[in-house]
Amino acid sequence: MLTGVAGIMTQMALEQSIREITDYLETIDKKIDDLLQDQKDQSIANLVGVAHMVDETVMIRNKVGSVTDTTWSKIAGCPQDLVRAQGYALLKIEGLAKKLSEAGDAGEAERVSVQMQKDITEWTSILGNAVQLQDKLYVLELDRVMAERPETVEMHRQGVIEARRVRLHDIESKLFQLNASIKASGLKVREQKVKHPFAVTHTLQILDEVNDHVAQFA
Repeated sequence: MLTGVAGIMTQMALEQSIREITDYLETIDKKIDDLLQDQKDQSIANLVGVAHMVDETVMIRNKVGSVTDTTWSKIAGCPQDLVRAQGYALLKIEGLAKKLSEAGDAGEAERVSVQMQKDITEWTSILGNAVQLQDKLYVLELDRVMAERPETVEMHRQGVIEARRVRLHDIESKLFQLNASIKASGLKVREQKVKHPFAVTHTLQILDEVNDHVAQFA
């Protein structure tokens, strides 16, 4: 019974995280589905299908009271889609930092920073969705294990906590690397203040806003 209580407490913590991520995503993008559907890459586009499938499974689980074989089969392949989407989004974020660092002059840095400001919101939205969906899957996983093999719930619960910690640490590390790269690029742009005062001022303002966004998300 105590093992079951620990599993339920972990589920409650995950569900709280899901609510917090949902609130955050609403502040940065009101049209998440449209954003995802606009992505040409299949690994990102699949997030829309995963989201609908997971939400449907949660709804059925709430009605039935457990995750049945039939219900579980609907989402068994979803984690792979989430891993691919997360990896792709992180690669795109790394690409933004590289593009900025390679900007030749203040004018180019300004153009890149304007595009970065738009793109970083999209890619962090996608990362947020991937994190949220994985947390929902963890809740369903724990339900499944408690129903099928209750004697393994504690080990599974600990595994879920550790896997989630590693996944979030990977995302956080990549975002902090982006922060550091943006700061370094900002220092390089600042050196051109005399020759390009307006472009440099605008670029630095944008980079500060991007860094604040990335830090808050991380």
